[in-house]
Amino acid sequence: MDDRFYSAFLPPTVRVCGRTLETFSLWHHFVLSAMGSPVAHGGETINAGQLLAAARICALRYGGRSSSLRPRLWDIWWKRRLLRSEARMRAEAGKLYQWIGAHGSGPFYWRKTRGEGGGESPANGPACLALVCSLMMRGGLSRADAWNTSLGEALWLDAQFAQLEGVPLHFVDEAMVGEAPLDLDEMSEADALAMFERDLPAELVTASFAAWQDNRNRHQEGAADA
Repeated sequence: MDDRFYSAFLPPTVRVCGRTLETFSLWHHFVLSAMGSPVAHGGETINAGQLLAAARICALRYGGRSSSLRPRLWDIWWKRRLLRSEARMRAEAGKLYQWIGAHGSGPFYWRKTRGEGGGESPANGPACLALVCSLMMRGGLSRADAWNTSLGEALWLDAQFAQLEGVPLHFVDEAMVGEAPLDLDEMSEADALAMFERDLPAELVTASFAAWQDNRNRHQEGAADA
């Protein structure tokens, strides 16, 4: 997965005009849009007052007091600094825009049209996010609880949810996938066929069993010639 995914979920913290900005949220974007701020609308130019207003808003969290949005003496002092130094103004604005860009780094993707590509392609999104979404949507966990679930438990729950939804999964005993390899050459045809029927999808059993018979016969013929 590319850096846009990690930047969105592990975004940087920055100080702009003396204020610590942690997360650029939907609420921040909404308030800035309502104000007509160039920060929300993608404007390339921004003045000192607009920069200070954006920093003041982005330092708050949803549900805070509306009085906190009003300018204070701190803003007057910083506005004088910004107006006196064009380099400082560019630097502070650059930090704000870079911070918003990191927090707003959504995925690049394209949507297949029906029938395109000759079939369904496997999911290629972030595996950890897929598990979190599975726990939230299928298990009803909160976002915090989903992210705090152990990886092993998440994998088990995700597989069990899929099976309960009708996905034809077959859980294989740990002994079957341990380090000791199965000696397929010593198995009888009945035992091999039973194993394939138990552990493989029905549509793969016949071909897999035929391939096993062919490989075993070639191996036995090679051993006899030696």
